[in-house]
Amino acid sequence: SKREAVRFQKYETQCAYLCVTGMPTLGELRYYLDENEQLYDQGLSLADPDSYVNPEALL
Repeated sequence: SKREAVRFQKYETQCAYLCVTGMPTLGELRYYLDENEQLYDQGLSLADPDSYVNPEALL
């Protein structure tokens, strides 16, 4: 689960969490990782264990 994944990370800002139900393109994955990095740089995070972000909403 996402909760377990977040709990066991030593450095949260080195991780991004994505539930994959299909086959994303490399461009979509790169975009998602870049968005996570920008949020971390701003002091924000998508790693809330109980949050859900629809990756398609970021495209």
